Amino acid sequence: EKLKKTCQNTKYKIAFIQLCADKKKNNLQQLIAFSYYHGEYPSIIEHCERKIHEQFKNFNILRIQIKSLGSNEGVPQTDIEKQLFWNEKTCYFEFHYRIVLKQELDGNFLKFLQKRCESYSTYKLYLSPYAFKQIDHKKFHYIITMRLFDVGRNEAFQMNNQVV
Repeated sequence: EKLKKTCQNTKYKIAFIQLCADKKKNNLQQLIAFSYYHGEYPSIIEHCERKIHEQFKNFNILRIQIKSLGSNEGVPQTDIEKQLFWNEKTCYFEFHYRIVLKQELDGNFLKFLQKRCESYSTYKLYLSPYAFKQIDHKKFHYIITMRLFDVGRNEAFQMNNQVV
């Protein structure tokens, strides 16, 4: 409620992210506040962090995640540029694939998707329900997320094409 009030009449929106798609396990959720900024790298990073800390000074901020389009200037193109200019642990490429099912299919297709994601361990695929908004209540929406830490843009896009 406190976060909701803080975000009222601002450019920030709040959402829950479902962290686990398996209904038998404890479904972990993460409450987030998000917004969009425009600017040039690297100065936009400092600007975003300053604004976020001002807006949410009464909260314990666990993490600030800044996303950029892969096509933006300053995003390393090669694996070598990635190693030289980006923090190895905090900067990575992330791809999202939305899966829409007309019905749950007794959980069989969900199990299939989970096993498929686990079998692609090279690509670090994660499956979770689509949490931001329910587009159609008659359909089930899932998101597969792939995170690539040790590659530049060119290699990341090639790996994305292989997964698709």
